[in-house]
This record gives sequence, C-alpha cells and structure tokens, in this order.
Amino acid sequence: MDFLHLFASGKGLSPLGKHRWVRPSSFSTSTNDGISPADVFIKQSKAKISHDVLGGIRQYLMGHKSTITMAPAENCDILMTFPDTTDDHTLLWLLNQIRLGIPQIRIQIRQHKYTHTYAFFIASTFENLLRGAEQMGMQKAVKPRYGGGTRRFSCEEDDIYENIESELCFFTSQERQSIIKYWLDNLRAKQGDALHNIHFLEGQPIIPELIARGVILQMFPLHEQRILNQLMTSWVQAVCERQPLDDVCDYFGVKIAMYFAWLGFYTNSMLYPAVIGFLLWIFAESDQAGYFP
Repeated sequence: MDFLHLFASGKGLSPLGKHRWVRPSSFSTSTNDGISPADVFIKQSKAKISHDVLGGIRQYLMGHKSTITMAPAENCDILMTFPDTTDDHTLLWLLNQIRLGIPQIRIQIRQHKYTHTYAFFIASTFENLLRGAEQMGMQKAVKPRYGGGTRRFSCEEDDIYENIESELCFFTSQERQSIIKYWLDNLRAKQGDALHNIHFLEGQPIIPELIARGVILQMFPLHEQRILNQLMTSWVQAVCERQPLDDVCDYFGVKIAMYFAWLGFYTNSMLYPAVIGFLLWIFAESDQAGYFP
C-alpha cells in the first residue's frame, strides 16, 4: 500500500465519494402537527412498542418513499449500513434504542439512490464529545503554561488543554469516531427487549449482536475531506518536500506513518548506491566496448 492507493484507488475511503445517498422524506418531513413520524414512534415506544403505531408509520413511509431529496454527506463520523432486505420496523426499533440510550449523538437516516438501502449517518455535538472524552479517560495535550505534556481530559478543567477554543481542531477525526463507537458499543438492552426473533438478555450489547446476526451490514468511520485535501497538497503533490509524518500519524495512525517513514528512509538510503552503481555500469560498458571494436 502507498499513498496513491490511499487517495486514488478507493481502498479505505468512504463510499460517499462513489455513491449517492439521499434522505428519505418519510424520516424528515414533519406531519401536520410539526412532529416527525420517527419522533412519534419514539414517544409511543418508551413503555412498549405498539404494533398499531408501527403499522401507521409503515404506511406513512411507504406512501412517501417516492419523494426523496438529495442530502450532502457532511458532519458525519460513522456510517452504519443495512442490508437491502431491512424493513422499516427494524430501522425504527434501532433508531429508538439509540436515541433513548445514547441521547448525545445525532442520527440522519438516508437511502441509497440506486440500491434503495438505508444507512444511519452518525455524529455528535462538541459539548457531548467533551463529555465522552471524559468518560473514556482520553489523554489530551496540556498548554505549556499549565505544565505541558498530556493529561486525562476533565470537563471541569477544560481551559488547560491545547486548542480547546477550537471545535474544529481540538478533536481529531479518529478521536471523534472513537468516542461515538465507545457509546455505540456500550448501548445495552433492557429486560424484555426483542427485535423480530432476536431476544436480548438484560445488559447485553445491542450493536455487536445485530452485526453478528447480519441485521447491521457494516459500521465504519468516514474520512474527513478537509484533512484529506490538506494532505493531498502537503504530501501527495509535494514531490520534493519532506513528508508531513506528524500529520499522517494524526490522521491515519502510527502504523501508516511508520510505514511511510521507513519508505522515505529506504528511498533516500538507496539514492547514493544507485548513483554509484549507475556510474560503474557506464564505465563497465565503455571498457567492454574497447575490447570489441
């Protein structure tokens, strides 16, 4: 793997650049009283999911699936996709579980333009990410005037951390995705929770079980286009410049950064032997030409 693969071949890249996802109006259009069908479902299902409510919502969804609008894939950290056979009951049940169990995240439901499969576009606000970093015990850099180094993040002392004033720079995309995945992995079932023929034990993680059962097709983090554009300029297009290994490490991780650090060192180390070998080859060719006039 090299940097051209990371940027050009599509390996490891999110599918958003190649496919078009749309937001079905059935999940975003408000009813006459200003409440969306998904919100109605959530309010009604806090005690027990009603088959009558599900039936009404399903009819509403089927009646509005033909009116879908394009939606940009922005402000999304994790994408959760579902098989094309997923029914509305499954989507709404999982949406209800996530919104009740993890109120600090935001979910947008979108439908693939061509395959008509659904996906959850998951993100969170900066304030909730700060609380999540504290829950995880995430290490963050401390300002030099407070001693420097790193320290376990605390919301009570948030002013001592580097870049805390910038919502865009304080968390890397990897850190945001780690926090959201931590929340999703710790979403646990309550007593009596069931989805079709899947019966959950009390306290059982919901998302891993649904992935194992094939209800959730896949769940993966998305690339951040802003940082990719910066790396494209400072790394891919900068042929004779030093590699921005710190930026590569912050975005792709230590393993990828170590690989390209070794690749750069190996290439530079082979430069001098290559020049000497080329000169020796020229001299050898000239000597052989002298023996055979």
